[in-house]
Amino acid sequence: MVSSHSYHLNMLLEIHNVFHVQLLCPAATDLFPSQQQSDWQPLEITTEKEKKYEIEDILKK
Repeated sequence: MVSSHSYHLNMLLEIHNVFHVQLLCPAATDLFPSQQQSDWQPLEITTEKEKKYEIEDILKK
């Protein structure tokens, strides 16, 4: 805090880094707010008596 109405932010040296409080807002905690979040769980691989699921493709390493 530089004064009661301005804050100094840790930014690159080439960028002005003191801002009035009216220009600042809390950072978003959700990186992708436009995407709906689901409680997706991977399919369970079970014993011989139960169904098994085979991996068809790996999307990411």
